[in-house]
Amino acid sequence: MRSVVAIGVLGLFVGGCGADASATASGPDRDDVQRELAAVTEKLGEATCGTIAADDSFDYTSTRIGAGTPDGNYGHPECTNGYVVDVTNVPVGGTIYAGSLLPRWPDPFTCLLDWGYESLWQKTGTGYVKLSELSTLGVWGGVGGPCTAEVKLTAPAAGNYRVVASAGVLFGVFKGPVIITHP
Repeated sequence: MRSVVAIGVLGLFVGGCGADASATASGPDRDDVQRELAAVTEKLGEATCGTIAADDSFDYTSTRIGAGTPDGNYGHPECTNGYVVDVTNVPVGGTIYAGSLLPRWPDPFTCLLDWGYESLWQKTGTGYVKLSELSTLGVWGGVGGPCTAEVKLTAPAAGNYRVVASAGVLFGVFKGPVIITHP
């Protein structure tokens, strides 16, 4: 079972980071983190993301459960920093997860600055129309566990969809590894 946990007390955990010039001497507060997340995901919902060739594709009903890239080497001039995947044969209510999953993360503090983004686009005619988008911050899985910044979106109708995903670290590396999966 998968779940995305909202971090409501992020400001309590990032006190020593201090990498952003607008942050206080003790580090970025919750508002700084939310502003940074909004800034890095702002261009990911560009209308042109629905018009370009996909980086990968998979059939929701096949044994292949997803796609992804192991590094931050993705993006398009027409879809800034987006990893684009077409997913065919998605059932009504089908869930698609996107974001980052970094194994064996050493500490909770830097994990809380990881972010994941997903937008869901429905195929209409020869193009795609954006239905929804969401971003989240990282959730630490405990000592020796993963750091997950994963978003879940649901298909409102059966059909073919496009997913645009991105992931990274706030106040640092802009893009990181990204995965797109389904249950």
